[in-house]
Amino acid sequence: MKSIKTKTIWFLAAFVFFVNPLLSNAQKRLFVLSDPHLIAKGLFQSYSSAFQNALANDNKMFDLSNEIMQSVVNTILEEQPDAVLIPGDLTKQGAKLSHIEMSTILKQITDAGIKVFVIPGNHDVNNTQAVRYDGNNTYPAATVTSSEFVELYNEMGFANALARDNNSLSYVVEPIPGLRLIAVDDSRCTARDNNPYLNANGLTMSTRSWICNQIDDARQHDKQVMVMMHHNLIEHIDEQSSFTGDARLTLADAVRDEMLQHGARFFLTGHMHISNISTWYNEELTDSVVEISTGSAIAYPCHYRIIEVSPDLGTFTVTTHSITDVEGIENFPEYALERMNGSTRATISSIVYNNWDALSERLEEYQSYLGNVELTPENITNIAYRNMSESVSELNQVMAEGNENEKDGQAIRNRLNTAITNFANDILSDANIFIQLIAAPLITEQFNQMLDVPLKSALNDCTNYGSYRANVTDDLHPILHFTSVEIPSDTIRGDLNGDTIVDVSDVNILINIILGYETNNELIVAADLTGDNLPDVSDVNALINIILHKE
Repeated sequence: MKSIKTKTIWFLAAFVFFVNPLLSNAQKRLFVLSDPHLIAKGLFQSYSSAFQNALANDNKMFDLSNEIMQSVVNTILEEQPDAVLIPGDLTKQGAKLSHIEMSTILKQITDAGIKVFVIPGNHDVNNTQAVRYDGNNTYPAATVTSSEFVELYNEMGFANALARDNNSLSYVVEPIPGLRLIAVDDSRCTARDNNPYLNANGLTMSTRSWICNQIDDARQHDKQVMVMMHHNLIEHIDEQSSFTGDARLTLADAVRDEMLQHGARFFLTGHMHISNISTWYNEELTDSVVEISTGSAIAYPCHYRIIEVSPDLGTFTVTTHSITDVEGIENFPEYALERMNGSTRATISSIVYNNWDALSERLEEYQSYLGNVELTPENITNIAYRNMSESVSELNQVMAEGNENEKDGQAIRNRLNTAITNFANDILSDANIFIQLIAAPLITEQFNQMLDVPLKSALNDCTNYGSYRANVTDDLHPILHFTSVEIPSDTIRGDLNGDTIVDVSDVNILINIILGYETNNELIVAADLTGDNLPDVSDVNALINIILHKE
């Protein structure tokens, strides 16, 4: 029996030695997919009025989430990345049936030998809003607990984690050798097992401490560090909450500074549903954090990212792509844009509600001129939509596509200013012409001032606009540089027998480890060259590449 197993392993070793080493010249590649918000087919009927109302109030194509995810899977299988990273909101409302479907879809990727690493988002676990849609009504649907989430996605980060946090679903893996991915559960999943009504946005002090310890450990072992979390750590638009609500983590500034002090400078996030990459500099401009936020896979333009990592782990080349082919939809990009434009009223409603205190305060100053105009969010939304839908649709598209600074921002701003003027005139339509002439310009000016900072920041793709820390980071295809990772001088990767030479004798030790004939724990750890916590044939491949000086 031993002879048969040994021959099998040596056959595989010979195969990777003679056939596969050419592949090792390629850079390592990571595929980033965010916010797919899948809803199980069994939870809705397309003709349900309740479901149609939900679609009308959102720019995401929930009804096509399964078809879009299958297109994503097909793309991944074609691209053959080293790993797929998903920073949260795998499902629409955390229904258990949706998670079962999503985990089944993702298994197509892991079955093809591609690693997948997921974290939950605020929609995914202990979600009291999980429903199924039937006719005019919605009915409660079973959600998942934190332990059920881990069970469903066990092979997608949890089972082979190098470390797990005891107080959250956070874990650490090495998706590629030398790169530590700290996958952070910032949605309080375990705490919400006991109280599902807790705000799904934050980190406990113990989890913050655990993350910092993991960053320190990675640095001590000369590893590059990447942090993946759902919520944003930095603003991607100044006064971002005016447009999108605050997509950031609770106490984001404190967490950002803490992680930066420990040496984490590269973050992958989602949640905001638009693709944006921003850099935050400290006050002295001596250090910085880069955050890559990837838009929702089911909202125009259906972005995903590919990150190519240089052999020394010092250069990360990011490219941004769109899902363009979805079964049953002709000219999917155009269709997706039409769907987004069809949700403009919901966008305007969100802006009105996010800014209602400031809006109502300004409008109340002119209450005596407004006649019968009701100062309610719904009524102001109706008036704004009547006058501003076209301009807001244009702004939505520009922000969704990214690199806003490459567009004619001034022209967009001018058209929006005209729409705001029309909005002011509409509000004053019951007033006499004299009042209109006086009050309309004042209302227009005040509204323009209120939106001035976020619009300048968004249309110039610039954070900290107008300050000494102002910066523009390419949203779609940046090349990011970090300190290179080097193998410590006192150790040689792949030298399992300690003779300072990596050769066939080390391959022999690795084979014995895989077959279970070598049980020395230190050797087993050293033999895990791919960082997946499981010495196997992939480590033979890596060891052969070291011998050939390909790694």
